[in-house]
Amino acid sequence: MSEEVTYTDSAMRDRIRETIENDKETFNVISKLHENSKVYVNVGDPLWVDYYLSDSGKFRDEYLKAVYLILTEIYPDIEVGATFKNLSIEFTTSDTILLHDINPIEHENSPIAFNCEIIAGDSWMTYIKSATFVCPKCFNEYNMKADFDKSLLTVYCSTDGCKKAKCELDKKRMITGYVQTVVIQESLEESKHNNPISFEAKIYDEHVGTAFPGQKKKMTGIFHSKINPKENEHSIFIEITSMIDIESTEPLIPTKEELEKYYEDSTKSDFCEKLIDSYAPSIFANQQYRDMKLAILLQLVGGKKGKRRSDINQILVGDPSMAKSVMLQFAESITQKSLYTSGKGSTSAGLTIGIVTLDSGRKVAMAGVLPICSGGFAMIDEFDKMNTNDRSAIHEAMEQQTTSIAKAGIIMSLPTKTSILAAANPIGGKYDSESSLADNLNLTATILSRFDLIWLIVDKVDEKFDELKANHIINDFLDEEENTSKIYLNVEQLTAYLNHARGLTPTISEELRVKAKELYHSLRRASKSNDALAVGTRQLEGIMRLAYAHAKLMLKDEVDANDLKIVTNLLKSSYQSLNVDLDSGESMQSQFVTKKDGKKVAMSKCWRMSENSMGLVKSKDFVEKLVDTGLFSEHQAQEAFANMEKECQIKMQGGGLWKKTSGLL
Repeated sequence: MSEEVTYTDSAMRDRIRETIENDKETFNVISKLHENSKVYVNVGDPLWVDYYLSDSGKFRDEYLKAVYLILTEIYPDIEVGATFKNLSIEFTTSDTILLHDINPIEHENSPIAFNCEIIAGDSWMTYIKSATFVCPKCFNEYNMKADFDKSLLTVYCSTDGCKKAKCELDKKRMITGYVQTVVIQESLEESKHNNPISFEAKIYDEHVGTAFPGQKKKMTGIFHSKINPKENEHSIFIEITSMIDIESTEPLIPTKEELEKYYEDSTKSDFCEKLIDSYAPSIFANQQYRDMKLAILLQLVGGKKGKRRSDINQILVGDPSMAKSVMLQFAESITQKSLYTSGKGSTSAGLTIGIVTLDSGRKVAMAGVLPICSGGFAMIDEFDKMNTNDRSAIHEAMEQQTTSIAKAGIIMSLPTKTSILAAANPIGGKYDSESSLADNLNLTATILSRFDLIWLIVDKVDEKFDELKANHIINDFLDEEENTSKIYLNVEQLTAYLNHARGLTPTISEELRVKAKELYHSLRRASKSNDALAVGTRQLEGIMRLAYAHAKLMLKDEVDANDLKIVTNLLKSSYQSLNVDLDSGESMQSQFVTKKDGKKVAMSKCWRMSENSMGLVKSKDFVEKLVDTGLFSEHQAQEAFANMEKECQIKMQGGGLWKKTSGLL
């Protein structure tokens, strides 16, 4: 604690004034105060702690007097004491406030400091700082400065003979400055329930041009309501007075004692199984689910950071009610920088970069989920519900790890080092084992190749497994506390553990390099007999990422043969779920078959999906579903329908309804 010091009133006032004037950030805040502002002073700051400890009451009074003296120098033409009579000083123990804690009652027209991320930025504009107005009748001149809101009041001539004529702005003698509107948002780590709040903010003069979407800043500004006399609901903006770059929020990490325990436990044979059991414990896991849980843990740890992508992408596909969403939501709950979203409610603009309209009507570029989560994770549920154009927009983000836009005069590229965990349901809601994976999901080989692992989960009736799963669910209701106590790591501990593992940098041996190449060649041989089983350099990179991730998850200094063995088993499990034997390359039924009959299969499925309870179909519904598959344009879909009629595959039943004949597919 600082030593208590006694100051006379004038000495304290002079020192406070000198300290404020020498600190550019604090001085900028003081110069932007309004009549009813509250000045928040962080008494934990070394600048003020001695004054506060000596006499907090006197410190408050003298700080206010020092502020009045500074305002008198800034505004020599007004009566500062009367104008700022409602100005008050409030003590705080922190120099920042969370954006979602801003309260208009406390902070209206008052300076606040906060951390945020810039998600959108408008083009540069100018505002008038001061100007000379001239009466068009008597030519009297009036010098005016912008008010607190950076606005110039309308000037009327005060000469009696001019009858309050409206004065004209002399453009040659005005002084202007830059202004830029940005949209700021609190970080995911600081938000409530991962639902970050955002505000419109205005930056001025020297700060213009230094703020770009994706940057993280510590800002100080004045909270304003933008008053509209015609309405009683007013929009909000924050006038930024200063800003500096900041790093991301410090990650949660294990304590020293916890780390010692984890490193000791990591040498035991059941350590990996304990980690798997700690992930989404509410899900009863057979071997396939345990493999998927391990794969997701590897994704959350990530591979080796370097020239190539270290982020791992994977997708869970299959029937509904197979806990795919729960797997995604749990991943989101144990990561500090992540967002969970649904493909059904997301567009390419919401995921990458979108164009939004500000209150002023101006259009600006806004960062979407993937750029915001750069350095973190994005969980995209119902990936299949996105239309083809929206899915193709994330190709660049998944591989090049950037997001670019060139639209409406806006050219921008943002970093998107985001790991994607996706889930998808088959067309029609039930996986059709007679069709390929591509036909079931309507996903192209282009997008599938960007996932390091693909898991197919089919709802098969298995009395033994169903019995075990039912018992697990019921036990969760009956013995929730007891079941929770059996978990090796709870959510907070697992989050801290993964954060620690993510920062490790194991090396790789030459022996492992050889074995990795052998595995890659076996994958290439498996794809030789089937062109659509796409195996290329991306898959080799995926093998290396997963091997590094497993070594990090197990707290190792070196990636060894066992890590590659585990990864190989995961790949085999993944391909086995797709009915592909990784060793032989043979498949009972290839899930990646080329779509030679893709349109025919799609037509059959879309017809079944369009049928009402009587087995009748409206042509409009059928055509729309064909277009939604992405395999048909509207013209092609209508032509296909016409050909079906010509070939007597369908027959009109009246009322615009059609029924298929036995000849359909």
